[in-house]
Amino acid sequence: MMKKISLWVLLLFFLNATNNAQQFWKIDSLGNSITWQVREGEAHSDHIEMAGKRLATVLRYGVNKEGAFKLNKGLVWPMLRTIPNNTHGNVIRRFDWNPLDAVTVNGNSIREQVKTVTLNGTMEVISQISLGNNSSLSLRRTYFPSVDSPSLVEIYEFTLKSATKPLNVLIAFTRPLITEFADNLNLKHPLLPTISPYPTM
Repeated sequence: MMKKISLWVLLLFFLNATNNAQQFWKIDSLGNSITWQVREGEAHSDHIEMAGKRLATVLRYGVNKEGAFKLNKGLVWPMLRTIPNNTHGNVIRRFDWNPLDAVTVNGNSIREQVKTVTLNGTMEVISQISLGNNSSLSLRRTYFPSVDSPSLVEIYEFTLKSATKPLNVLIAFTRPLITEFADNLNLKHPLLPTISPYPTM
């Protein structure tokens, strides 16, 4: 009798957990992508793994309650070694650097509201940026590992939706990093998060 009661309690627990689980993702009409329609005040985080020819990545992403996009990029370079001739010594780094921190519009930093996140072989994030005075921008982010170079490609596209006066957009450029193990191995592995007016693939 006690076994039956325990089984019923366990079953009811799982049914309740399933009913309370929030569904964030929906399959798009063509069936080749999934999209999260972000509601105001909705916070959620997730991750996705991607791989190119010479780089693999884990993108840990989310949206906070203020509607801002958060991203931590875990990158693996299988052909670079921290230990010579050891396939377990791959170079692995995590970055939470946000290129938008270096972008200003009319001298002001950007505040966004994420509208959608779509996974379709790439990760695509659409945000709305309100600038005041009936001016607004749309921002499309696209992330994917390069198919022929050891790089994670990030494309940021700004589209002017409305404006009552010209907008002055300033973008910084290069922020080089050098791996700390370079001196130990007499190697130089520059990691170059680079902002460019044109995507490099």
